[in-house]
Amino acid sequence: MDALLQDLRYAWRSLRRAPLFTVTSVVILALGIGVASAHFGIVHHLLVAPLHVREPKRLVMVSDRVVSRGELRGYTSPARWHAFRGARSLEHLEAYAYDTDAVLQETDGSRSVQSVRSTPELFRVIGVALSAGRDFTPDDARPGAERVALVSERFAHARLGGTARTAGRMLRLDGVPTTIIGVLPSDGELPVGADLWRPLSLEGEVARDREDRSFVGVASLRPGATLEGARAELVAI
Repeated sequence: MDALLQDLRYAWRSLRRAPLFTVTSVVILALGIGVASAHFGIVHHLLVAPLHVREPKRLVMVSDRVVSRGELRGYTSPARWHAFRGARSLEHLEAYAYDTDAVLQETDGSRSVQSVRSTPELFRVIGVALSAGRDFTPDDARPGAERVALVSERFAHARLGGTARTAGRMLRLDGVPTTIIGVLPSDGELPVGADLWRPLSLEGEVARDREDRSFVGVASLRPGATLEGARAELVAI
């Protein structure tokens, strides 16, 4: 212990003599630890503790492909999403889209939070049970409906005092009062890492939009359908 204390005192004196080096080292270590922790969380969530949904082997993602280059776009348009909903190989095609970061206004200032828009049936269809509160309904996505949102467990604990106190809380998002109606469990986040979800409607004028390719389709294969068969049917559509 005496040797350890001597080493610590020597290290402290050395760091005090070079404050710029000390600050730089601390910042680099903090960034490195933060990045490593984030990567570990994503890998752990995707590979060690995968998305906890009903019948995960039937879950598929639906997106566009650049046929000439064989590249996946990763996203699709509202018009194509509606066309894909007619595929016999798929059940309950839903969608989500990364939103621009929402601005959360609190008494101590404003901050950005990662927001996602999702069709009302997304989590019900893939079988995610909420930790608290209720899921979206189709009425939540209708024009003029009360502004509502789901939040992640992480956000509920960090900003709202825990999941038990979350449902029914009112937040001010993008300058608009929004009611938190439910909490998504950590193993049910889609996509991983979002803070909150708001209802998405792809009906009306939006349904004919072929240019806005920012939506990810999520569906389950019908019983007896294969991935290869579903892919061939979507290519034909």
